[in-house]
Amino acid sequence: MMDRERLVAAVFALLVVGGTLFGGGAALRTRGADTGSKPLEVIDLGSALGANNDYLCAAWSSDYTVAMMAGEVSVAGNDGVALYDYPTDTWSLVPGAPVSEVFEDIDFGFFSPTGSPGPDSNTFVLAGSTDVYYYNYTLGHLEVIPNNPSSAPFVAISAQGGGNSFYVATSSEVWYVYNSGSAWVWEQVTGIASGSTIYDLDYYPYYSDILILATQVDGPLETDIYSSYWGSNAVSLMVNMKNFPYTPTRFKWNPQASGSGSRAGTLGGDPSGDYCLITYEKGRVLRLYSDGTNQTYQLTGDSITLNDIDWIGTPNEVTVAGDAGTIYRFQPLNGVWMNMSDTASFNGDIEGVASKEYSSPSFHILPSRMVGGVSLLPKVYDINVAQGITVNTLYPHINYIDLYDNNADPWTDIPADNAGAFSHINGQIDVDPGTLNNDYYLTVNITHNSGVSDLNYTLVQAWYDGGATGGASTYGATGGNLAFSFNYSFWNNSFWIEYPTTGEIELWNVISANVNATTVVLSFDFLPRQQVRNASGDAGTFNESAGKRYGGPDGVWDVEDQSSVNALNTPYTWDIHVVVRDHGGGRADAYDEFGVFKYTSLATSGLPGDLYGQGPPNVEMVLFPVGNVTFYANCEYALSTYIQADLVGTNTGKVIQAANFSVEGGTLSKTAFTGATQTNQQYLLPQWTAPRDNGFSTNTTNAVFGGSSVIWYCNPGIVPEDYYTGSAIYVLAHN
Repeated sequence: MMDRERLVAAVFALLVVGGTLFGGGAALRTRGADTGSKPLEVIDLGSALGANNDYLCAAWSSDYTVAMMAGEVSVAGNDGVALYDYPTDTWSLVPGAPVSEVFEDIDFGFFSPTGSPGPDSNTFVLAGSTDVYYYNYTLGHLEVIPNNPSSAPFVAISAQGGGNSFYVATSSEVWYVYNSGSAWVWEQVTGIASGSTIYDLDYYPYYSDILILATQVDGPLETDIYSSYWGSNAVSLMVNMKNFPYTPTRFKWNPQASGSGSRAGTLGGDPSGDYCLITYEKGRVLRLYSDGTNQTYQLTGDSITLNDIDWIGTPNEVTVAGDAGTIYRFQPLNGVWMNMSDTASFNGDIEGVASKEYSSPSFHILPSRMVGGVSLLPKVYDINVAQGITVNTLYPHINYIDLYDNNADPWTDIPADNAGAFSHINGQIDVDPGTLNNDYYLTVNITHNSGVSDLNYTLVQAWYDGGATGGASTYGATGGNLAFSFNYSFWNNSFWIEYPTTGEIELWNVISANVNATTVVLSFDFLPRQQVRNASGDAGTFNESAGKRYGGPDGVWDVEDQSSVNALNTPYTWDIHVVVRDHGGGRADAYDEFGVFKYTSLATSGLPGDLYGQGPPNVEMVLFPVGNVTFYANCEYALSTYIQADLVGTNTGKVIQAANFSVEGGTLSKTAFTGATQTNQQYLLPQWTAPRDNGFSTNTTNAVFGGSSVIWYCNPGIVPEDYYTGSAIYVLAHN
């Protein structure tokens, strides 16, 4: 059993369910009617800029003295793009965009749009619905980046990598764009999985890399991040998050991450800093590390989409904004969320975030959609206002894992003192023989002291350990008969099988039954098909009594007595690993073992058919049909064949001896029989052939590499005309 103090340290997480507002050591900077009693100021852009439209994105310059905001352009040259001067606190309109252009993203870039040094060497670039633009400081207006071959509209842009270049994306394409000195060149980026939807681009400063946020449908939704050197037009998958069924919006990588690996694949580095934060629909934020580990946070209810996120100058804090005036601050180092929403002042949908550095003071522009037909811009400051904060340090507990026959009742908690009557944990189960009624319940009993509603998802993985113990073997999708991975989401009571996808193991249902407000039982109803790998334990035994959960006396419900890999102490078993996550990133793990009985089956339906042949005496003929022998085996086996007795003529009584026959197939080359009976059998697949890692059945062709169909030959010798009959016998044996 894992030491309790170490367990708490391993899963400790913070979830803010109240709200607080911290000052950050900066003086209050007031604007207009702001009296310091609230952190939000709302500007009517209709009055300030003569605008009446939606604003969707914003960005600060590198020195935080100037910001630009953009959105829908409804009157040519008179709205939709605005420049903010921080020292003088003034806004001005930026002309140059055509009517109906819609800007979804904006960035400040370190490059020269004209191809030479000058006042435009650092400027804003904007991703529009028809074109990409840059801000010409000298002339004070937007200009189009020419030679655009893409399928706009554009959804994201990143220009921080320099080199007179930027990356821009549509929902299905990413383009690397650079100034050659004489012309703008567009190169389409390759390496993104076909069918992916692209949502955002970011700059990874440690390596000067471009990062791409995309999704593809894989089970439920899969979130992917691609990476490559800045200036490359080919990327590869860096990290992904599977089975997270929510649609992302934007992301930002930690600007001070200290990676130490390859750009493609895992970055490695400081695990506390090498991560990104991704905003999603339904109030979710995902903290995704470069090695694929992750934490999920839910800031709001399911009706709120979080639209953007930005770092506040350093990796100490970020700002998140979304629908209905949602504004949050997050401190990644301690996991604390702070609710800064002020719906009394503003309740419009906030589409973007541009956060000014923390010490000057922190100042956030949040472009938004119109409220009541009027364009409003909320601005947030840091103010020392005392509010309540609640920190939840509770985490999930896995009380036990168990494995029951399908005659158990999954709707109620099965009494521990009756577990042995049904349980196969530390024991063996039978595979289904093809009747599709030999399913089992893999049961997980979970408690969360803050309530079942705090649970996020459960992952159940199992694999054949191949003889390893103590967790030395790990789950891997090495074959459909060797491993499975089941998922259950508490959000919408959904379940799916991640592996195998080819049906060797089927997940039929997951039944969730609440025992009380804090405890739930999940029953994963699964069916193991005929060739799911045999696992008999250590010489047919397990280190715990069959039907008893690891570590506890008979019939006693010991909390977390399966939480250590010490439960995986018997070789040649199926190892189980269960992971439970809550909304705050808290985690619990549990382990145990079970076995699978040996199974082999060969029926007449698996044979090519009755053999027949016709030909003159003393001439070898091929008997038909030629075909595979098909059978089932989940353990080491041998397949042989022999002639039961010499063939006898139906009219003359003469015989064709068994020694006149030959056979080939499987791994056997053409070989003559030396006589009849099993004593003279020929092995089509020898003792002992390993069972298949994949597939529902086995035959003489697919059993081994280079296997082949079975062909019979007969040279009848000098015999009279007649019909000669007999029997060929096939024998399937297991070790």
